[in-house]
Amino acid sequence: MWKAPVIAAVALMLSAVSRAEEVHSATCEVVRGRLLVSASINGDGPYPFLLDAGLRQPVLTPEAVAYFGFTPGQMPDYPGVSVIEVDAFAPAALPPQPAILLVSPLPGLPERLGYRVAGLVPLHQPGYEIEIDVTNGAVRWRGLADAALDKTVATAIPMRLADTGQPQVQALLNGEYLTPVQIDLNFGDTLSLPAGLIPEVTAGDTPRLRTRLDGGGIQEQCRLHSITIGNAELRNPLCTIAPDGAPARIGLAFLRHFKATLNLEYGRLHLEAEGTEAPADPPVEGYGLALARQQGGLWTMHVAEGSPAAEAGLLPGDQLAAIGGQSMADVGYEGVLRLLDAPAGAGVALTWRRGAQEQTRELVARPLL
Repeated sequence: MWKAPVIAAVALMLSAVSRAEEVHSATCEVVRGRLLVSASINGDGPYPFLLDAGLRQPVLTPEAVAYFGFTPGQMPDYPGVSVIEVDAFAPAALPPQPAILLVSPLPGLPERLGYRVAGLVPLHQPGYEIEIDVTNGAVRWRGLADAALDKTVATAIPMRLADTGQPQVQALLNGEYLTPVQIDLNFGDTLSLPAGLIPEVTAGDTPRLRTRLDGGGIQEQCRLHSITIGNAELRNPLCTIAPDGAPARIGLAFLRHFKATLNLEYGRLHLEAEGTEAPADPPVEGYGLALARQQGGLWTMHVAEGSPAAEAGLLPGDQLAAIGGQSMADVGYEGVLRLLDAPAGAGVALTWRRGAQEQTRELVARPLL
């Protein structure tokens, strides 16, 4: 049930450790906008865990607690907070250490991911610098004695922890507007800004993509000209518009363009692009569908307004039954996403279910934003 071989790409790697340099490297995988790594408990594993930049203590789900046969205890001075003490917890490829794991449910997460994870692992491990290479599927923890970043590195920029516990840096939007942004590994998109900030940053009307969500509500997205953090510039970033009061954030879609090195001990961040040209977010093209949650083996859908899917009659909450005649029953998130990923002009027959009725229509992908 919990063994990581269910997710073949997330295999625990051997630590790359030598006397001259302490580096612990592990594979990672982006699943539904979340970063997945492995961890072992008391020498058993690996098991799938999500990496979280805002955590300071690992989390184990109640289902995983029952699977392991642990008996939770109570955290002193925190009534009602259940914990598990283990002799050896080894997140990713780090050396095993005694640990206290919080016990907490992750409501709705299995349905959004399409499978279960055992818990959450903090990105920050005391005494280590972290390097995240999303494009190549690697996370590395480097001992501070061998840290790549310190206060003398000219290209590293200051970083601090926000009130939410997430790392925070200054970002320049559209070459003019300076604002703090949080680095949120739980956020799968490129950039998110509160609604009240959008008119200031864009200086006028900007085209928006409005998506009607399964369960109600609307998500809006727009384009900026650029976002610059330190020496790293991303052009045409796709921006999700959040409610007023929400923090500005960058997510995993931003980090796909750069190799990020975070040193929370020194409060430094460095972003490195692969090429010499500034990267850019690609245009949004397709049928106007996004996957919401897996229900009864089929994915329910969000539907973009004015999209080919909306014009064909699909509604938020409809279940995706087949793509091109291929059944989508029990197909994972990434598998469905690959079939829905289409350039402008591509066509496919989609079958969706609403209650007991099924409909099939031919859709042709087009530019959306």
